[in-house]
Amino acid sequence: MGEFKNQLVSDDIDAAIIVMMSHGANGELCLTGNDKKTSNANLMQDIVLPFCDAQFPPFRGKPKVFIVSGCQGFATSLYSRVLEFHDGRISDVLICLPAMPGYLSHRSLTDGPLFIHYLTRMIMEHGYRTEFQDLMGLVNALHLTLALDLSQDSHIYF
Repeated sequence: MGEFKNQLVSDDIDAAIIVMMSHGANGELCLTGNDKKTSNANLMQDIVLPFCDAQFPPFRGKPKVFIVSGCQGFATSLYSRVLEFHDGRISDVLICLPAMPGYLSHRSLTDGPLFIHYLTRMIMEHGYRTEFQDLMGLVNALHLTLALDLSQDSHIYF
């Protein structure tokens, strides 16, 4: 992550969009490193906070978007912990998840994670003229519209 942050600064990048696809639960993600070993990472503590003002001053005031495709179902882990925000400053951050904590995300056998499928579709159809936060509203509306149909589709699972 340090190398990525250094490149954001050295290349004078104006915004960061970080996309992660993983299994997950309770705000944690299962990550696989270059060494093929897996470990859990807390979405806020290990991924979002290192890009916030206090831990990354050179990127202060620049938009940071985290798009995470992974379930957020209830599970227990030794890694779960309560977060304390000592400086209270998480700004210029948008976190996009396919499900609220305690819920699973939908996945299609043909289209993959529906969150990513719908997000890609909305970006392609509306991205050139729509603010990103509004695009996320379109993704949510599309998913809600299709949710009833999904329950009857044998190609959709959790």
